Amino acid sequence: MASHPHRIAVVMAGLGLAAIAAAAAGAEPGLVADIYLDRPTVLAFVPAAPPGAEDGDPAVARASAAQALALTGACLGRRPALVQLLVADRIVLHDGVRTADFDIGGTAPLTGIVLAAPKTNPSVLFAGGGPESLAQLAPLAASHYFHLACKL
Repeated sequence: MASHPHRIAVVMAGLGLAAIAAAAAGAEPGLVADIYLDRPTVLAFVPAAPPGAEDGDPAVARASAAQALALTGACLGRRPALVQLLVADRIVLHDGVRTADFDIGGTAPLTGIVLAAPKTNPSVLFAGGGPESLAQLAPLAASHYFHLACKL
């Protein structure tokens, strides 16, 4: 992957909000996030769009997405899962058998979440109510997608 400067392999796990914000701040337009699925995965995404994008202030969108991930992680309880914030225009999921490619930067860059697990169809949800709506959307969607009661 070193030969393609706009491609990153995302392997960071955990939910250190300071680390997430620092990593998200350096994103470039056209950034592709490659995610290798080996467990249930919850990804909040903020498109690497220029200022003036649909979701307004990128710092507010990142903070809202990070808050939604914290609530979603608490909802999932001790279940092993990758819970992560991405700043990207495309997300590519790999599970060893197939690849799913999502152009999230598209024509109307919005914040949202991707729910995925190996050998299952992923689900992409956009926060139509703005980044702030992720705090309510993400835990409920993850509970439904992974078939478990929220631990909040």
